Amino acid sequence: MKERTAELIATNEQLDHEATERKKLEQSFVQRIEWLSALNKIHQKITGMADLPQAYENLSDTILQLLDARTVFVLRWDEQDTQFEMNCRSPSEGSTPALEEIKTIFLRETPLRQDIELGNVILLSADQTALLPAPLGGCFQGASFQSLILGPMMIRQAAVGVLGIATSIPVQDFNLLQVDLIERMSFDLASLIDDAVLLDQTRALATLEERNRLARELHDSVAQALYGISLFTDATRLALDSNRLEIVRQHLGELGELSREAMTDMRLLIFELRPPILEKEGLVAALQSRLDSVEAKAGFQAIFRSEGVFHLSQDQESELYRIAQEALNNVIKHAHADQVRVDLTGVAGRFRLMIEDDGVGFDPETAEQGGGQGFRNMRERADLIGARCSMQSVPGQGTKISVEVKQ
Repeated sequence: MKERTAELIATNEQLDHEATERKKLEQSFVQRIEWLSALNKIHQKITGMADLPQAYENLSDTILQLLDARTVFVLRWDEQDTQFEMNCRSPSEGSTPALEEIKTIFLRETPLRQDIELGNVILLSADQTALLPAPLGGCFQGASFQSLILGPMMIRQAAVGVLGIATSIPVQDFNLLQVDLIERMSFDLASLIDDAVLLDQTRALATLEERNRLARELHDSVAQALYGISLFTDATRLALDSNRLEIVRQHLGELGELSREAMTDMRLLIFELRPPILEKEGLVAALQSRLDSVEAKAGFQAIFRSEGVFHLSQDQESELYRIAQEALNNVIKHAHADQVRVDLTGVAGRFRLMIEDDGVGFDPETAEQGGGQGFRNMRERADLIGARCSMQSVPGQGTKISVEVKQ
């Protein structure tokens, strides 16, 4: 009987142990699903974001919840170690480290920085941070943390920053999944920073190209017109001294024509240099402002119509505006038109921009063979937003530019 009882007790203990282990496995599995889901959400939130501070904020808020974090910071440095930037979030006051305090701990020759350059996630207890040559724990005195996790942000085998998390979870309680998650978040942040740097370089190049274009426009149009005005002024003065009134009248006519051309070109360039109304009020307001400021004052009958419903992204509005600008500039410079019409139409998930003039027109094939850079620019901009750009023109019957894009 005693043996039977012992066997039953042993069996019950074994069953209890198995049940406990099964519960632990189930909890681990549930936690793994939760963490992987969180990782996916973080990845979706920050991937492709152009606003780095907003991406840091989204990431930090999630980490604060997942890891019971006291402080989350993202520290970035440049290749020369001369510029440091830090974004930090904490749910409590007094636990946010100062940039000047923390950056000295991560300078290039410090032991901690050398470990980070290896690319591995670093876990430190609060006691270990106090033993560093430059005590990192002192930066989080108000955080009541038990461990500090440092995730290196690597771009092409070089560390460009670190994701730091001060948390109440002890070092020994971290599991491999949590470390992997932090490593992945650091990787995503590094990719985001790399994309942002490339975007800044692209924008800088575009700005330089635009500045050079405006310089060429000033030289080819306004500067040449002013030079012509100067020459005709001198010639008019000589003709007046010689009492050659007929020539004076001719020169005055030329002066008036050159002055009007210079005013039109200068007004166009000044409008392009103004702060963009496009970002503030959208495509409709930007095009209406352009027509009122340039075409109407240049003597065109400018007709603008907008109907239907359309929801365009910022990139779509920007490229559509630049296409319209290119087309309108061509009308002013080459069409000799009396009227220009701009239509915006949104219907059935599609948007159409149309610019039409009643000018002299041209042969499209001949124009493309002779250069046709303007229309090529329009098509390239349309391709960037998945739009279709077409042109119709007949000598003596004006020109129509049409751009269609899915909303």
